[in-house]
Amino acid sequence: MPEITLIMLGAGSSSRFNQRVKKQWLRIEEKPLWLVATQNLQRLFPFTHVIVTTTPDEMFYAQKFSNTITFVEGGTSRQASLNNALLHVKTPYVLVSDIARPCIEQEMLVRLFAEMENADIVVPYLPVVDTVVYEENTINRDAIKLIQTPQLSQTASLKKSPSNRRYLYR
Repeated sequence: MPEITLIMLGAGSSSRFNQRVKKQWLRIEEKPLWLVATQNLQRLFPFTHVIVTTTPDEMFYAQKFSNTITFVEGGTSRQASLNNALLHVKTPYVLVSDIARPCIEQEMLVRLFAEMENADIVVPYLPVVDTVVYEENTINRDAIKLIQTPQLSQTASLKKSPSNRRYLYR
């Protein structure tokens, strides 16, 4: 079984959510959404290490929910949060997900893991079904993919610049 670190990105401001409570702190019974999403993935695979990014002002409170998760201060962007978390990854592979998708199915992970040797980064996607127009030009929708999480990566590759990565869309 490969050694894989799980990174859960939870340091966002939830600006698109447009509510008083950030989505990562919404509750499902007594648990915050970030913990439910993390535990659901942990039930599907025995991750070597689990990292959750959070804002500095929420870190102390988040730590009260688990003593087995490593909490890392997020950055001002999703990429910055990921880079901060990557500093703590020692496994050859990393699975990156976000809090907003708490119900990942095991079949999704099976498909990602089945392709892990075929690319640096394996990402799930949704096909585009609507007409797409960019600056008054209609684009072939078959050439567009809506990238989802979780995303499985070779850790070394994820630490490289984006232009040097090989992707596989599944």
